[in-house]
Amino acid sequence: MGRPRIADPSEWAENRRKRSKSSWLFIVVFGVLAIAILMRWLPHPWHMTWVAATVLWWAWMGSLAIFGLWLAGALKWG
Repeated sequence: MGRPRIADPSEWAENRRKRSKSSWLFIVVFGVLAIAILMRWLPHPWHMTWVAATVLWWAWMGSLAIFGLWLAGALKWG
């Protein structure tokens, strides 16, 4: 068996940048999808009401919470 390869800190930074880009893409796509589904599901007059705004807000916060749990797991377990 050969000697273990020592990780290069610049490689860590590059991996972190890649993960960061995909993370933001995940947040945006999931948030837009949640909003699109709710806008389709809610009756038309509700689109501009505070009820719809509140529902969309909590859908967005829920997607961020799910993403946070995913990110925590990814950072902890690779």
